Amino acid sequence: MMEIEKLKINYVNKYKSGWHPDSLYSGFTCRFTIIHDSNIFKMMSRVNHIKKVLNEHYGPESKDWFIVRNLKTDRYELYTTSSSFLTMWLLKSEEEYLSLIESFDKHSE
Repeated sequence: MMEIEKLKINYVNKYKSGWHPDSLYSGFTCRFTIIHDSNIFKMMSRVNHIKKVLNEHYGPESKDWFIVRNLKTDRYELYTTSSSFLTMWLLKSEEEYLSLIESFDKHSE
């Protein structure tokens, strides 16, 4: 059995935790904060890699997922309707996942 110690799920209320407005009154229940890099080229490469992987497995950015830059924190955030694919990605390639994702918040009222 594989043990993953670095995965921590933060249970938060999305209405009180600064989530992007497009995620509030919709089916988006997960927010993944992408690891920040002050080098814009590295940051965009990281974001584009995540988009490529999600396009292959979820389909195009739309109703099931989207990535947006949070203007308050200057961080890129990925919003999804389900954590299942990203959890499987973590199990399949822990090192790659942990090199891209800083935190994982799950909506809970």
